[in-house]
Order: sequence, then structure tokens, then C-alpha cells
Amino acid sequence: MHGLTRKVFVVDDEKQIADLLSLFLREAEFDVETFDDPHSCLLRANECVPDVLISDITMPGMDGITLAKALRTHNPNCKVILISGNPEWNTRGHFRADSLDDFVLLRKPFSPSQLLRLIKSEPS
Repeated sequence: MHGLTRKVFVVDDEKQIADLLSLFLREAEFDVETFDDPHSCLLRANECVPDVLISDITMPGMDGITLAKALRTHNPNCKVILISGNPEWNTRGHFRADSLDDFVLLRKPFSPSQLLRLIKSEPS
């Protein structure tokens, strides 16, 4: 990466998935923090606001969409990549219905290169 390293928060209630994503992103020279629940992520965001949020959508207690909206109050420019294996989250139209067309959906399974492209891409 050129210039400053981007701060990435990875949130997934499946710790193994969060750890694997974090490992990959650290190898790609991102500054990564990992959380296995959305509430601890929000607490940390009070002290350190990420440039990128990568979050599972379906988690107990708070879903990834609610987390992303709350995190955007700290950083309106935070890039949000939501991941899900649920086929119902297949269409972007579902996001438009919730006025979330500026969030990016990445369906499981995905390749690490897909994730990197999304992180590095500029918002349209």
C-alpha cells in the first residue's frame, strides 16, 4: 500500500473466520483488529475509528447492518463490506430496500483476492 496503512476492523461471530480474514489482511499489510462480537467492535470504535469495516451480516445480539450504521456515526466515510453465506442476501436490490446501497455485499464463499479488490476499490 502507498502512504498510510488503512485500519480495518473484522467482525464475525465465528472466530476462525475472523482470524483467517485478519491473518490474510495483515499479510497484505493492513492494520487489522478482530472482534467476535459487534458490541466490542463499537466500544473500540469510540477510541479508534476504522477506515474499513468487514462484518458478517448474521450475528447474535446485533447484525452487521446495525453495526455498520452505528459505526458510520463515528466515521461517515468508513468503507463497509458485509459478508454473508445466506442466499437471501443475494441481490443488491435487498440493500436498496434498506437504503444501504453504499454498503458492499460479499457472498461466502469468496476468494481473498475478491476481498482485497473491494477494500482497495474507490467508492463509485
